[in-house]
Amino acid sequence: MIAVEALPSLAQLKNLRRLDVSKCKIGSEVIFALASLPLLIELNLRNENRLSDDTFTKGGFPWHHLVSLDLTSCSKLSDVSFVSLPPCPNFQTLILESCYNLTDVTINSISTKMTSLTKLSLKGCKFITDSSLVPLSQRLSKLQDLKLSRCHSITSVSLQAIATNLCNTLDKIDLSMCPQLEESSIQNLIIQCPKLISVNLSENPNITQNTLTIINDLTNLLHLKLDSCPKLIDDGSLTFSNLEKLQTLSIQKLQISHQSFLNMTTVLSKLTYISLKQCYHLNELSFTGLNLLTQLEYLDLSNNSRVLDGTMISICNHLKNLKHLDLTLCIRLTTKSFLQIGKHLQSLETLILSGCANLNDANVIHLAENLCLLRHLDLSSAGLLTDRSVHFLADHLLYLEKLFLRECNNITQAAIDYIKSKCTLFRLTRLSLHSLPLVGELRNASPSEILKPIKINEGTTSEWRLQAKERANKQKELEKTESLQREQEKRMQLLQQQKEEVEARLKKKKREEEEQAKKIEVVEIRYRDYEESLGYKELLQRPVTNPPIDPNNLEKYLNDESFQQVFHLKKSTFYSLPKWKSDKLKKDLNLF
Repeated sequence: MIAVEALPSLAQLKNLRRLDVSKCKIGSEVIFALASLPLLIELNLRNENRLSDDTFTKGGFPWHHLVSLDLTSCSKLSDVSFVSLPPCPNFQTLILESCYNLTDVTINSISTKMTSLTKLSLKGCKFITDSSLVPLSQRLSKLQDLKLSRCHSITSVSLQAIATNLCNTLDKIDLSMCPQLEESSIQNLIIQCPKLISVNLSENPNITQNTLTIINDLTNLLHLKLDSCPKLIDDGSLTFSNLEKLQTLSIQKLQISHQSFLNMTTVLSKLTYISLKQCYHLNELSFTGLNLLTQLEYLDLSNNSRVLDGTMISICNHLKNLKHLDLTLCIRLTTKSFLQIGKHLQSLETLILSGCANLNDANVIHLAENLCLLRHLDLSSAGLLTDRSVHFLADHLLYLEKLFLRECNNITQAAIDYIKSKCTLFRLTRLSLHSLPLVGELRNASPSEILKPIKINEGTTSEWRLQAKERANKQKELEKTESLQREQEKRMQLLQQQKEEVEARLKKKKREEEEQAKKIEVVEIRYRDYEESLGYKELLQRPVTNPPIDPNNLEKYLNDESFQQVFHLKKSTFYSLPKWKSDKLKKDLNLF
């Protein structure tokens, strides 16, 4: 775990371009330290509740070179943070979701200073009104992705401005939970923005089937959400005939009819994601239409009591690419379904079986044996499960990260201890036991097996911090000692290597000297003695003698008088000359 105090040291990473410090509980001092990163373009500060307006107003925030900033749930921020924004020509993405205190003042400043924005999320900014959104649509001509979910104060006036000014660029729009929007304005927006690939109209009280007819003309649409639209009532004529490219579809609580659903599945063959939560008008025969969606990876059938074993057997035989399956409160499923899931859906990473009352130990063991890639498993409210299931899960699911066992009343403390010992922190990141009987005896368990919270030593916050600091210091000392030992070992190895190299060089040099001495010895024996003088003219002819004359030292065969006549130098003077000069003289006289 990285301490918050260590985060400013990231400023040393001068080439850092993207940084995510979400939920790190950082303060302004960390942001100011990171502001010195010259190449930082993307910063994620989600759920940083300690950040206040001071962080953005004291001049230390890197507005000038950021391209993307996520401030989701930074709930302490107000208009003060944005009212004096410097020009931000590079900004392309700004996420302000759940920044509840922001008003039109902030939006006006953003639209003036961040004119290059392509993505803007204002989810949950409930004080934003038409007075700021209208000029925003006029100034941000490059905006492609706009999220206005839960902006309760906006009306159709904003939508008309968006449709008029952003019709050539807008491709993603989120208008969920905006109760004041009229259906006619939404229809007008869809008609004027033909490039839309993502539309979210969830929980809009005014949407009817007429809007779906217009959406059906968006032939490039990839993502569509229509959850909980109370006026959207299907009379059997609902159609998606032109949405062949659609990849994700969420129609939770939409009362789609059996025939419309079958027609839809014959067209939307490219779907990879579909959520049918609480679609009560669908029956077992309706769900057979899912067999045609062979590319599905995400399937949500939660809260559908009409899902039976026959439905699941059919799904398991046809949808073998599923990675996420939610069967919450599908209470009529039995062992037949669970066996088929384990047999055919071996690519599953998320399996939610909360409220499946017929789930027992044998079923869970079968699932654990076959679904080796599971990362998220929810078995909440499975009253038949015992410790045997938990032990088997801990031993076989090597990639498990989240395990939910809420209201599994037959699971004892021993099983919880076992799974905690088998699944280390770096694997199992979440273990949910909510609503287990934390006080009193567990069913069929001895008092020693009572599930109790982990005991924490009493003390003040300062004492806990001091203890944590002491542990950190001990860990640092241990790491430092180990590091010194490793460095010492490396030095010893280096010294040994250098010693061996020196010895090898000395041996090589000795061998060369011995060989050279032998050569010199042979040469001295082979050449004629220098005291046997020869004349200059005779030397020019290179006479053949026995032993031969030394060709490298011909001048040595001249007597003193001849040497001086030829070189015009005394021998002592000649041999005191630099070698290059003496060699030149010898070359000039043809004695070289």
